[in-house]
Amino acid sequence: MFFIGGALGTAVATVIGFMTMMTLDESVAQATPSTVTTLSTQETTATTVDTTQGTGVTLVDAVETTLTLVGTEFAYSPVDATVTGPFELVFENAGRVIHNVEIEGVSGLVLEADPGNSDAAKIQLEPGTYVIFCSIAGHREAGMEGTLTVEG
Repeated sequence: MFFIGGALGTAVATVIGFMTMMTLDESVAQATPSTVTTLSTQETTATTVDTTQGTGVTLVDAVETTLTLVGTEFAYSPVDATVTGPFELVFENAGRVIHNVEIEGVSGLVLEADPGNSDAAKIQLEPGTYVIFCSIAGHREAGMEGTLTVEG
């Protein structure tokens, strides 16, 4: 038995943990390079709300609307969305790499999901128009950006 410490140990543990969580269906083993197969994982990741950087967003229990935002390489669907009152923002990653959603000008909220997974938060924002974007390096620049309008 040996010990791997520091950042390398954390990286190794993360990779091993991720590998043990994935379950592949039989079609993955027979996939050709032109075939895209979805892993059969359906876990929801935890929402990151960093209250040390300012409030900006309020987490709520009751919502009036649910907005489902689907991310792929490198776009959101819908690109422009309108919601009313407190709402649930659901981010589904239909892409092949990790993506997230941040709201420009609103600190403390990041919805992030691995491929095939989702993340959600019930939130309340001040009425107005916000830019949503993926903060993964290069994704926003590649076009992963949209508009969220919150009505009173």
